[in-house]
Amino acid sequence: MAESTGPTTDRQDPREATLRDLAWRDLIPPVLAVTPVAWGLAAAQMLLRLLTHGNYGVFRDEFYYLACADHLAWGYVDHPPLSIALLWLQRGLFGDSVIALRLLPTLAAGFLVLMTAVLARELGGGRFAQGLAALTAASVPQYLGMTGVYSMNSIDLVMWVLVLWLVARGINLGLNTRMYFGDEDKANSADPVLGRIDSAARRQTLIAERNDTGSPPVYRFDIHLQGASETVFLDI
Repeated sequence: MAESTGPTTDRQDPREATLRDLAWRDLIPPVLAVTPVAWGLAAAQMLLRLLTHGNYGVFRDEFYYLACADHLAWGYVDHPPLSIALLWLQRGLFGDSVIALRLLPTLAAGFLVLMTAVLARELGGGRFAQGLAALTAASVPQYLGMTGVYSMNSIDLVMWVLVLWLVARGINLGLNTRMYFGDEDKANSADPVLGRIDSAARRQTLIAERNDTGSPPVYRFDIHLQGASETVFLDI
């Protein structure tokens, strides 16, 4: 809830504002927009892994995960079910070879490199910063080890970098709106921004209701991020 006791301080030019709804495209990582260096590093890392995975046998922990995949369950003693369900699906599609076994962590390693560059871009980094971030992600020994064999760790790395990007994206995306006073009907009816909103219910989400129970009067303005009463946001 937001309260105001004075005139609005919004100085936006109404003629420059357009109505905005939060779209799914706002929450899709722009991996195609990062520097080609990041793509090259991700591709090189995945290719190198595919060429060398066959030189090593199945790691002891991977035998355990393979055994778990033979007994699907909603949970296990020391790990959650997602990684095992993905392993079960992967085996059904690609077989039991070492290369097939490590296909998912190989893809995770490449995606981690790309998403690190995407995160750098979201934080304001240019092409050099994106390339440096991708190079760092591609060369961290711990990351190389965690994505070198099948385990839930490679999935964790991908999930965490996605979470970090979503936090950065949410901070940068922002939501802009306007507040109108409910006792200024004449001014509101002539406002060009309110006039663009066809639905009366949607227009009402920008109106601050006046409460005269106190002195001076208080205006109540609630902002709803989603739902039937979602506030109208502006793309400015």
